[in-house]
Amino acid sequence: MNCPNCQQQIPDTANVCGYCGQRQPQKQNCPQCGTELPPQVKVCGHCGQRLEAGPPVPIPPSVPPPIKPQPPPVAMPTPPQAEAIPSVEDYPAPTRKIPIWVWVTGGLIVICILAGGVLGGGLIWSQSQKRATQTAQAQALATASVQAEATKSAWQVANSTATAEVQATATAEVQATITAEAEQAARETATAQVRGTATAQVQETATAEAEKIVKATATAKAWSTAMYQTEQTATAQAQRTATAQTRRTATAQAQQAIKTTATARAQVIDTITVGVPLFGPDSGTLVHDEEDDYTETKGAGVEVSDFVVEAIFPNPYPAVKDSWDIGFAFRVINGDSLGFFWLVVKSNGDWKFWDHRDGKNHIIDESSVSNLDVSDGASNRLKLISKGGQGFFFLNDNFIAELDLSGRTDAGSISILVGFSNDDGLDEQSAAYEDFTVWALTDGAGAAAAAPTKAAPTLAPTPVPTQVALPPASKPAQVGQIAFVSNRDGNYELYLMNADGSSQQRLTNTPDVTEWLPAWSPDGSRIVFECMVDSSANVCLINADGSGYTQITDWPEGDYKAHRAVWSPDGQKIAVGGNKGGSENAIIVMNANGSDQTNIAEGSYPYWSPDGSQIVFITWEGGNWQIKAVNFDGSNVRILNQGEDDRLYPTWSPDGRQIAFDFDRSKIAVIDATGGTERIIAAKTSFNLSWSSDSQQILIAPYGGLWVVNVDGSGISQISQDGAQPAWYIGR
Repeated sequence: MNCPNCQQQIPDTANVCGYCGQRQPQKQNCPQCGTELPPQVKVCGHCGQRLEAGPPVPIPPSVPPPIKPQPPPVAMPTPPQAEAIPSVEDYPAPTRKIPIWVWVTGGLIVICILAGGVLGGGLIWSQSQKRATQTAQAQALATASVQAEATKSAWQVANSTATAEVQATATAEVQATITAEAEQAARETATAQVRGTATAQVQETATAEAEKIVKATATAKAWSTAMYQTEQTATAQAQRTATAQTRRTATAQAQQAIKTTATARAQVIDTITVGVPLFGPDSGTLVHDEEDDYTETKGAGVEVSDFVVEAIFPNPYPAVKDSWDIGFAFRVINGDSLGFFWLVVKSNGDWKFWDHRDGKNHIIDESSVSNLDVSDGASNRLKLISKGGQGFFFLNDNFIAELDLSGRTDAGSISILVGFSNDDGLDEQSAAYEDFTVWALTDGAGAAAAAPTKAAPTLAPTPVPTQVALPPASKPAQVGQIAFVSNRDGNYELYLMNADGSSQQRLTNTPDVTEWLPAWSPDGSRIVFECMVDSSANVCLINADGSGYTQITDWPEGDYKAHRAVWSPDGQKIAVGGNKGGSENAIIVMNANGSDQTNIAEGSYPYWSPDGSQIVFITWEGGNWQIKAVNFDGSNVRILNQGEDDRLYPTWSPDGRQIAFDFDRSKIAVIDATGGTERIIAAKTSFNLSWSSDSQQILIAPYGGLWVVNVDGSGISQISQDGAQPAWYIGR
């Protein structure tokens, strides 16, 4: 600080405010002039804290010191400043020069011009006057100093008073704020304490309740677990008891069923007796050809439903070298086109029993055997008994299984087989067979078993004489009518319908006879067809109105298998496939009444040319069925086409230019009548075919109804959802 009198710099020895840290001035005297300085201010000019009130008011540590805005400083009057007045000693002694002084004091300006040559009295007066003046000036200066000091003291007092008032006001406000904040803090503390106490109590209560709930839940769970375990134990015990009882009951029932079945089987087998063999015993060798995709078979040449078949199969080579199989095919109907049964035993001991239908094998039963001898040089004896819906399978004189034959009870041919699976058998390896024999079942007295008692159709008397008197023909059918067969009523019968599939009507009703492969007479008044009773197949006629059902052949049972009988264009003769006279697959030509039967070629499924000069048919050539043609008198046999695939059911077009046939049982093809390139027109198979009268359409019968297709392969459409072996009446 500076001295207010002489402006001397005074060392700063002021105290520091204990509340806010503000330094405070202390009372002291000016070391230069001795002027007493203002006393120490008792109130902090920064924060308003009174210093004489003792130590500052403590503030809780958690509450920060309040920062109160400092009020604006009070404008204090500036004390007057006195001009410096020179003392007497400051004036210089008189000289001879003529100086000029200008002295200013109290607003008085005095100018003195002293010159040499002034009188001595004047000089003395002047000096006296000067001293008086100096004395007056000194007194005036002292008075001014006292007045200035008084003014300054008054100013300091006023300033101190104003500062004290401001500081007091500020201190009071700060104290009030501190008191209010302290009270608020106290209330909040009290509230927090109350809340804390209440929360603690609530928490204690909740904890206690939760512990009670946990204990109760644990008790309930323990009880529930105990009950569940008790129930589970009881249930398990009950189940074990029930299971044991069920097993004992099931075992007893199974044992009884086995005994009953064995007894019933023994009773059935015991009643089976055989007469003289229908075929065999025969021995031979079958060569396995891996490339032809066919099972190697040997047929017995007989068709029966109830029989005993037996054969011995020497092992072709050790089973460790490669696999092989042996078995039977039986109840083969119509050259396998309508299906058959397979029974096969493989060299690994597995056996399977299939029903082959719709071109696919459907498994009926399968298992394995333990008594198959697969050692080198060994042989195995297979035996099968077929009676109605039951079959009994034996291996090496041990009963193996009972077979369900109920799905196929019609008579059919029987064959032995090897290489059922194309992978079973080494290429070009031979499989021998021995004592292949077929017996017909008898009634126990040595006679052949009687056929089931059913109503027989109205047939011509048997034996048929050399010439049958045919009944009068009926009214001719309309051009475009279709004859076909269907088993919709449980037996294959003849039906008629219009060309569009409408007006379907049943033509025959013969539960004991199976009718097959109808063909129209040229005038449309009669239909020729195959009629089969048991295993005997003959040729029959019926009028277009259903009357005049007549059998025109009387071939012994097993001597003939009719393969499509057809009329000559003049209506005087009929050609049919069979084995009359011991020749297999013979083409037989006879009169329309069945007389004068003549074998003209070896083959099957004949069909006349429109002019009646030739007959087209199929024959087995080079491991496949091929198409041949022959003159009606048996001359000039020739192949029209051949290849690696089967050609079946050839049918001449009415205009004589083309022949349609089934290609490999999967497609319909057409070839020129003189031979040449085959043309596939439809990706469907058909057992028998028939042309429209204009030679522009072909009627086919794939599995699942009757269809019509244009000769160029376009416009294929279905006309009936049921039916097979169709024949279109085309007129003369």
